[in-house]
Amino acid sequence: MKMVFDLDGTICFSGKPLSSKMIQALDFLVNDGHEIIFASARPIRDLLPIIPEHMHSYSMEQVHNEEKRVVEKIIIFLIL
Repeated sequence: MKMVFDLDGTICFSGKPLSSKMIQALDFLVNDGHEIIFASARPIRDLLPIIPEHMHSYSMEQVHNEEKRVVEKIIIFLIL
């Protein structure tokens, strides 16, 4: 299953890197066969410092609407 996670204010805060608990949770999902996709209003180059190096190959999407405002509430969290 593909799972999309918004970064800023959802799974990381104040521009700080992902927490170790969040990294463990995402690693668990990947090891369970899920695909992780990161979404953010930031340019992709600005995502790399907050994501661990082993996740740099994951899909990343820069998400904006026509007026260049962040599209909010685009993420559906699936809890299995």
